[in-house]
Amino acid sequence: MAANTKISDIGESCKVDKIKIINELEVICEELGIGLKKTVIEDDNFSKESLTYALDNLRPRAIDIVAFFYSGHGFRWKDQASRYPSLFFSYSRYQKPDKTNSVTLEEVYDKMVG
Repeated sequence: MAANTKISDIGESCKVDKIKIINELEVICEELGIGLKKTVIEDDNFSKESLTYALDNLRPRAIDIVAFFYSGHGFRWKDQASRYPSLFFSYSRYQKPDKTNSVTLEEVYDKMVG
């Protein structure tokens, strides 16, 4: 899970999202009798680099369930062909998205199934 908990305009709601999602996953896993291994990218760790590192080190087995949740600002590039958004990794509402602080949802998916 990646949650932009430090940004001034939506940080508090991202914290709420994070708590609710983790709580729901814990209940689901308890009911199913399966373990939960969570990676949470938030606060000072909220960055494209942290997400890339987590995805690059993901080693699921064939029986594992992998889920990704994002709470933060999203956007679309003017020339973006994909119907899925890009995810913005910045604490500042004034910083513009660029390739160093954003990732497309398709990139996340490709790394998860890769």
